[in-house]
Amino acid sequence: AVGHAAAGQARGWLDVRVALQFAVSRSSLRLPAGSKAGLRGFATVRPAPLTADGHRAPCELWLRYEIAGEVRTLCVEDAAPVLLGRASAARGAR
Repeated sequence: AVGHAAAGQARGWLDVRVALQFAVSRSSLRLPAGSKAGLRGFATVRPAPLTADGHRAPCELWLRYEIAGEVRTLCVEDAAPVLLGRASAARGAR
């Protein structure tokens, strides 16, 4: 989930499951470095709420996926690249 757009505005998230499913190719998910807001199915988000210390929480992408029968969860900063699936397995990533 990324940011604070329409459907998840009150809860501070945006459901991008369908967009991510369409981004899977040959059993791999690759998202480029940089903000995900410009990707199909994602959105420009309003500023995150302030934390207790007065800073804004960073925008994050939470991913839950299954590979080789194991369910995994990954959280990446909005600007970080994502590489999951066969391509990452070939490089020794988990």
